[in-house]
Amino acid sequence: MQKHSLNGTWELYYSDGERGRPPYFRDPDYQNPRGMRAEVPGCVHTDLIRQGMIQDPVNATNALQARWVEECIWTYRKTFEVAQTELHQNRCWLHFEKLDLNAEIYLNGKRLGSHHNVYLPCRFEVSEFLRAGINSLVVHIESGLIGAGDKPAAGLGASHSDYDYAKNLHKSHWLRKPNFQFGWDWSTRLVNVGISGSVTLETSEKALRTDSLQSIVTVSEDLNSATLTLRARVENLTGQELDICLQAEIPELNTTFTKTLTCPPKEHQLEVQVSLCGFELWWPAGSGAQKLYTLKTCIEHAEEAFPFPERKIGFRHIKVQEDPHPDGGNFCVLEVNHRPIFLKGACWIPPDMLMSRIDDTRVHRLLDLAREANFNFLRVWGGGCYESDGFYERCDALGLLVWQDFGFACKQYPLTDKALHVNATDEARYQVRRLSGYPSLALLCGNNEMEWANWEWDFNREVVMPDYGFFHHTLPRIMQDEAPGILYRASSPQSPGDAHSNLDDRGDQHNWHVSFENSDYRAYRKMDCRMITEAGFLGPPSLPTLQKCWAPESPPRIGDFSWFFHDNSIDSWHRSSMPDQAFLEHIGKPIQEFDIATYVYIGGLLHGEALSTFADNFRSKAFDSSAAIFWMFNDCWPCARSWTIVDYATHRTPAFWAIKRAFAPLHLSIRYLCESHEYVFHLSNDSQEPFMGSFDCGFCFFAGDRKPHPSREVKVPANSKTELIRLPADLAPEKETSKFVYGFLKDSDENLIDRNRYLGPRLCELELPDPHIEMELADGRLTFTSDVFALGVSIDLDGKQALADNFFDLYPGQPYTIPWPQADIPEVKHGFNFLSRC
Repeated sequence: MQKHSLNGTWELYYSDGERGRPPYFRDPDYQNPRGMRAEVPGCVHTDLIRQGMIQDPVNATNALQARWVEECIWTYRKTFEVAQTELHQNRCWLHFEKLDLNAEIYLNGKRLGSHHNVYLPCRFEVSEFLRAGINSLVVHIESGLIGAGDKPAAGLGASHSDYDYAKNLHKSHWLRKPNFQFGWDWSTRLVNVGISGSVTLETSEKALRTDSLQSIVTVSEDLNSATLTLRARVENLTGQELDICLQAEIPELNTTFTKTLTCPPKEHQLEVQVSLCGFELWWPAGSGAQKLYTLKTCIEHAEEAFPFPERKIGFRHIKVQEDPHPDGGNFCVLEVNHRPIFLKGACWIPPDMLMSRIDDTRVHRLLDLAREANFNFLRVWGGGCYESDGFYERCDALGLLVWQDFGFACKQYPLTDKALHVNATDEARYQVRRLSGYPSLALLCGNNEMEWANWEWDFNREVVMPDYGFFHHTLPRIMQDEAPGILYRASSPQSPGDAHSNLDDRGDQHNWHVSFENSDYRAYRKMDCRMITEAGFLGPPSLPTLQKCWAPESPPRIGDFSWFFHDNSIDSWHRSSMPDQAFLEHIGKPIQEFDIATYVYIGGLLHGEALSTFADNFRSKAFDSSAAIFWMFNDCWPCARSWTIVDYATHRTPAFWAIKRAFAPLHLSIRYLCESHEYVFHLSNDSQEPFMGSFDCGFCFFAGDRKPHPSREVKVPANSKTELIRLPADLAPEKETSKFVYGFLKDSDENLIDRNRYLGPRLCELELPDPHIEMELADGRLTFTSDVFALGVSIDLDGKQALADNFFDLYPGQPYTIPWPQADIPEVKHGFNFLSRC
């Protein structure tokens, strides 16, 4: 197979239905001076940015000025040369990796066909259309808005006609592309359009064309052996049966195997199963090593080799344990290699609104930050995309388990329509085949929140479950056919059995009581969920990223139009702003009174308090609860307020460090039991070694005095959660606004391993004195001390540096030391004690 890239510079032409006539460009002899330069892969928006016709839509209010792009038809044209020798006895194909979205393809004036799915590549045989010399390839493409224009929208989805008018405009229910592009609470509408994947001309004079290789590893229950299933998709070009040989090698296991097969004419799938042993297991991060093996595979025929690309495989056994729970309902625990794994992570979205700009460098940077924050899990949300091979390869290497939604979220999809059903089925089959070989893939889930919507969101008021059969019949059959052994759930959240789909005592949960209905994050302390996979609290991005919400010449001001445009839309869900109310409730002053730097600090501290409270609650309840997965990890554009700990610029948000501490392998958590008036201390040990050390706890007054409890030795088994002590509240009857409960954990050498505290009142109610903070730098270590309790000490608002810690507390008279490789001592930029006096 010879592959000739058609990437690079193309001509690009515009039509709004009045100006520009797309059919003219199909004529190879037609010339038009109004053509622009386009880069493939890419998208129309990035081409127009390069030519100065629009400004980057993610910044300021530029997205509003760029909306005309998604409303037009765009024509890409490329000429390329083919030698006569390439055509002689050759078969030829054009392969498009990704077309976004509705495309009509012409070669030398002849129509090849159309394509309507960004998640699914397309291929056309062009042997009869190619000619020696210059060839003209034309792609007419539009974002989907035009193609869906005559589709019905009434009755599909929620019945909130007062604000849900947007679905009547874009009708995205019909479009197989990422739904977040049509607007979500955390992003505006920016519908991509263009040739966003590679374009390749393939030629072959051989008997075979190799298409793809699927590898499925199934590990036995005793973990000592495994079956490797190889499925090679090939096309026999001869018109008669061929005897071929499938060869595979795993060098690290000194294993080679060969099997002779008969390949019928045309496209066919060849399958081989191989028994393996002597391997090391692949483990999630923190639970063991991420051992990967090289798989080399090729097909031989008539002494010619047709190799597949090398890939890595791993050996792991995954299941969800859902035994009856003694308190009712069921457990919901992900087990890897028969070991329960407490899932620490968040939901992942595409990291740019212009998806053609997303590359492996950016993806790997984000995944590395997830591990820096002590994640072992990511949930790829269904309103985004099926993540790339580069994403999964990095997750394999880092030990990040992945929950991948199919590309459906928060809508009713008219999947009783035959054409849409076939399109979505082909998409699902392709993606299951592509993803099933990655050891990091924990499970595939049919959709996001659509089952829940059937119960609670009035989804079936007019059109009754037009997509239920797809998720409960079509996708399970595809999983059975294409990826036996890979876990599948129909929806998230989902409760097993015939119960409501978002019950707390079984399955996984999306609990949005905090943020949607209640502005007090302390309500997280009362949540009991078996496996929470969504919950969140709003906070700021880093300071440099926040400044991108305004044009360079505009002074930033909280509450102006640019702020409103980049703010989360839940600001508009109630008659008064719920996020503003949360800020006022916990800080004591309106958000509008602060400059943006102070907002980043205060909002970030509040965000970190909320997320760490969330994480502490569920870690302290392991494995009655088996996860602390919040919404969400990353952003697709600069946000004024967002849910994330890594922002659009891949900077750490102020809340990043709170989650990093809360997800540490050894972590103290503190719960208050109202019934018995006790503070309960738990130690979570997610490592694979037992911990032995000492534990101190007690009450500390903000002004400096302490009421310590006697120190004790502790020993906690690996991969467990242990209750350490119950501390009666009446040991310190003084008012809560003057004190806090603390715990210190040290190893056998008296090194500080973790510390935590419990604050009962709201932040604005704390009686915090002015601190005197000193810093000393010696031997690459920076030590902070304070005479009183100092809450939320910040040394950086930019989030660019991989600091050991930030937004941390200083306890009275207790030195706190972090690694500091820099020569200069940093400035303490903010602390809540100072601000509480303002």
